[in-house]
Amino acid sequence: MHRLTVLTILLVAGVVWTEDPLPAPTLSFGRTSIGNKYTLFSNIDLICSPPRNAPYPMTVSFGRVNQSAVFTSTLKDSTKVKFTTTAIAANEGIYVCWYNDSRTGEVSAASNPVNLIISPLPSPWLSVPAFIPIGGNYTVRCSTTSSIPNRTLSLYFRKVPVTVGNETFMFWGSAALTGNQDVIILDRKLVDATESFEFICRLDIVDANQHLYLSPLSNYLPAIAEEAPIRLVPENQGSKCLGQLEVQIGGRWGPVCQEGNVDFRARQMARVVCRELSCGTPWSVETTRDDGSAEFSLGSISCQGNEGRLRDCVISEVHPSCSRRTGLDVVCSDALPAPQILITGYRVGSRIAISDEHSLEFSCMFDAPWFGTREIYMYLRRNSESNTETIYSKQLASGEKLTTTLDAPIKSGEYTCTIGESKHVASVKIFVSKWPSVGLIVAGVFAGLIGVGILVSMYICAK
Repeated sequence: MHRLTVLTILLVAGVVWTEDPLPAPTLSFGRTSIGNKYTLFSNIDLICSPPRNAPYPMTVSFGRVNQSAVFTSTLKDSTKVKFTTTAIAANEGIYVCWYNDSRTGEVSAASNPVNLIISPLPSPWLSVPAFIPIGGNYTVRCSTTSSIPNRTLSLYFRKVPVTVGNETFMFWGSAALTGNQDVIILDRKLVDATESFEFICRLDIVDANQHLYLSPLSNYLPAIAEEAPIRLVPENQGSKCLGQLEVQIGGRWGPVCQEGNVDFRARQMARVVCRELSCGTPWSVETTRDDGSAEFSLGSISCQGNEGRLRDCVISEVHPSCSRRTGLDVVCSDALPAPQILITGYRVGSRIAISDEHSLEFSCMFDAPWFGTREIYMYLRRNSESNTETIYSKQLASGEKLTTTLDAPIKSGEYTCTIGESKHVASVKIFVSKWPSVGLIVAGVFAGLIGVGILVSMYICAK
């Protein structure tokens, strides 16, 4: 059979191989890459490795598919050839290499193709405070970690809630980055209740050929000024001045998280809370385990203690939940009920007079169903001109009694039932005097009766 010569045309312009060309070289990237993608403006090494049995000397060429050679190098002995190019749009594409036998002019088969692709620009990172109080300040930051020159960061915004016809983001401003600069900043001061935006940003770069590269858009973030009302949620309804502290953000209620035990910051926060709710001053501050059911929580709150509202404090964190943290339980002074003082056998009054031979049974209690099973200390005290004496104390729940008997002789003074160290006091003044003995009283009665009898007899006789 007549053997036909088969012409094989490589996809490199101007290069033709005949049947059974020289063995092909191998083409590879000179360093490890993420697949075949390289960062914009980085240097890329292509390595052409001739086969072991290749003839020397030779000329090694690099080229792109459908184009002529872009680089050549002459080899006299066995080695590899490196071709370096730059990762820009003009250099993207499929590359191959081949070689020519310098003595015969024969041309090898084409190497395996490699595809050079430029990685897309990294998305910039946008940050907006998770909580923005009405009347406060906030900062929008757009950052990039890219060290590529000729960078520009641009910030865009739109009003929220988004309505039909107003979905498009509008340009806010941009900045060309120089040197080690990698961020643009927008400061907003003393914002009012109309502050309600959504922000995005983008990175763009222009190369030497004036080719524009655009990064993907950053994350979308809202900047909404919050009224941030607060509330204390008790186990049992009845008072707004005690319970777990919660804040409303975006129409949702979530707890305030406390890291660790109650500290100075938590007590300062409680002062602000009681003031904002018009509930007096903090009486107790405790931690409580969060059940994780809330959609968000606030943390890292720092108050000076003289703020008018909790939103005026520094609030730097919003969490999905309190995860491994505890909530904050606050009892303000106005939640405390008025205590009651009872003395067995006597009607409650402001003063009682007794003899030094009388004993008295005192009872202290308070009635506050909203306290639930919460216990508070109750004190029975006696106040005199010289000092205050604690007679008895006990932890009580709502409806329970502190009862004790004081044996004669009892000291005169003001006796009080006090809840903790609060100003909530019930009192009665006891006046003790030395009365005549029972025998003297009986004798006096008999003497009086005899005297009356004598007078009556004299009156009858006179008639």
